[in-house]
Amino acid sequence: MSQVVRYLQGHLGVPLVEASRAKPSENCIAWLDVQVPAKAEVLRFLDAGGARPPREALAVLYFGKQPEPNITELVVGPLPRPAYHRDVTVHKYGGKVPYHRRPTLAVEYKQIGGFLKSQVFPSAPAFMQQVMEYDGANLATVTAAPRGFQSGDRVTWFVLFQNVSGFFLHPVGLEVLVDHSSLDISEWAVSRVFYNGQYYRDMVQLESAYMQGRISVEK
Repeated sequence: MSQVVRYLQGHLGVPLVEASRAKPSENCIAWLDVQVPAKAEVLRFLDAGGARPPREALAVLYFGKQPEPNITELVVGPLPRPAYHRDVTVHKYGGKVPYHRRPTLAVEYKQIGGFLKSQVFPSAPAFMQQVMEYDGANLATVTAAPRGFQSGDRVTWFVLFQNVSGFFLHPVGLEVLVDHSSLDISEWAVSRVFYNGQYYRDMVQLESAYMQGRISVEK
């Protein structure tokens, strides 16, 4: 597949960033796989002596750095020396695929984790230290779907657990709803916080309630 990557980097006319470090506002190759030929082509080759179907790859690209960010699927071939590509997005989906529908990559989860650690948790220092005993590494997160309730939403609940073996058995009762719909990471925000059966506007409100003794803390 390295030949496919090099081909796309040299023939699309746009910069492609490595997916493992791409920001939402950049272009990247999100997925590469073998493109299975049509059944009819395979049967003509196997049963009727027809031409061998070309070996092709399917590339899913996230185009975040475009006037209209979108997800595009390209068939690239022939392998192992690609010489052409064709856009199959409209044929497969009946139109362009909006960018907000893209599956979340590992790098985006990492970026959200950084956002929680650097921006969100510090806004409730007493609660995080005294209740969560947070030291920067002792909490793990699990996400939940759906990521919103209407088209265009990209908000995700992050459920926190103790960062130990079998962490999924050790929830701490804290959940944070992150709005990561903006392509600018600096514009990400907390939409809601849930702790011990109660919703809060954000971590600042949770901190205030804790400092005023209005939270029932259970460990």
